[in-house]
Amino acid sequence: ARADTLSDHFSDSTIGIHIRRGDHKIARYGSPTPSFIKLMEGEINKNQDTTFYLATDSENVEKQLRERFGSRIYYNDQKINKRTTREGVMDALADMICLSRTAKIYGSYKSTFSVVASEMNQTPLVIARSKVSQSG
Repeated sequence: ARADTLSDHFSDSTIGIHIRRGDHKIARYGSPTPSFIKLMEGEINKNQDTTFYLATDSENVEKQLRERFGSRIYYNDQKINKRTTREGVMDALADMICLSRTAKIYGSYKSTFSVVASEMNQTPLVIARSKVSQSG
């Protein structure tokens, strides 16, 4: 039900953004926030109607992207980032379902969460990569 409420505003121009941080050092290094911002700005340049659904475990990243992209960003503002609680797990599942309902997902390097969200509805997945990690 939460995912339905969150995804009610989606259009054909809503793109999923999954930015994994927390204890996932490989994702932080392989998919830095500036790489996501560059991809997001590119999408807006192609289509001024573009909006984004942001799923992240970082309050700092969420704040940074909300400040930069304003009303283009949809996210679960009731989310609990603790996956050790039932509520936290349910919020993570809602994020995954919402990502799967977008036109495309920009995901995090080596994140199973991004892959599973993509596979749920066969949503195209593009991994946001740093220039350094693209060659390695």
